[in-house]
Amino acid sequence: MTNILGSGQTLPKGGTLVSPNGTYTLTMQVDGNLVLTKNGTVIWETGTSGSHVVCVMETSGDLFVNGIIPWHSGTFSPGAYLVLQNDGTLVIDSVAGVQIWSPPELLVLVVEATVNGQDSASPGAGE
Repeated sequence: MTNILGSGQTLPKGGTLVSPNGTYTLTMQVDGNLVLTKNGTVIWETGTSGSHVVCVMETSGDLFVNGIIPWHSGTFSPGAYLVLQNDGTLVIDSVAGVQIWSPPELLVLVVEATVNGQDSASPGAGE
């Protein structure tokens, strides 16, 4: 399994990315929702739905989920790619390897978990 969705690649329904340590999984669910889980517990989601939904790391650098109400990262950096890291952080990196995006609410979870002495993001943190 991989933890990277490259430029121009699609994560189809049922497709997953898995962090190198196996703790976190990003799944394009069959209901059309893109969901990040830690050991099976949801910690972030796009809230998208629909019967023909896919997640695409567009060559323009925008992560796009084409749900009934579309969701996208709003990034522009040709050739950028999506990475699921060991700490559960989901990031888009430029071709130069510079982080250009991560969901703000997910960053709060990771920072709070670190401050509270936990090893990684935990459900309910930041609420």
